[in-house]
Amino acid sequence: MKARGYSYREIGRKLDVDATTLCELMALKKAGEERLLEAALNGKIPLSVAVEIAKADGAEMQRELLKAYEAKQLNHVSIRVVKRLMDKRRFFGKHRSSGGRNPRKSRTSAESLVNTYRRETERHKLMVKKARICEAKLLFAVTALGRLTADENFVTLLRAESLPSMPKDIWNRIVKKRKEAA
Repeated sequence: MKARGYSYREIGRKLDVDATTLCELMALKKAGEERLLEAALNGKIPLSVAVEIAKADGAEMQRELLKAYEAKQLNHVSIRVVKRLMDKRRFFGKHRSSGGRNPRKSRTSAESLVNTYRRETERHKLMVKKARICEAKLLFAVTALGRLTADENFVTLLRAESLPSMPKDIWNRIVKKRKEAA
């Protein structure tokens, strides 16, 4: 039908299929992804997951992502994350330092993909924890400075010591906190 000049929307209407779904199916077909297309059509995996896996570089990585998804080790979102991590790894190498790339090509497996995803998830959890600690410390500092600046004797002492100002962001937070309290 496409060769006859029909658009995806028109074909979708005739077949009673969403145009986006039809477009994704055609993309898998054009890319020669017969296994992924068959898995999506048989209901083994959602079509969107099949498209995400098809976008991965290399048949080996696609095969391992499919295995990990079918084994319920990865979900749709985690497949995107793993792909992004593997692209970064391929571009920058295994090590954080700029030099010393390993010339030996490592074999990608479903287990290594899942482990990479878990490590990245733990790293993100640690960053969130550190951010919460920083936020708590900032709140403490803002509260303490707010109470101190409310005391006229303390403000006079600061002026006498030639410390009449403070960082603008902290001052804005103090003012905001005072307005909320009022």
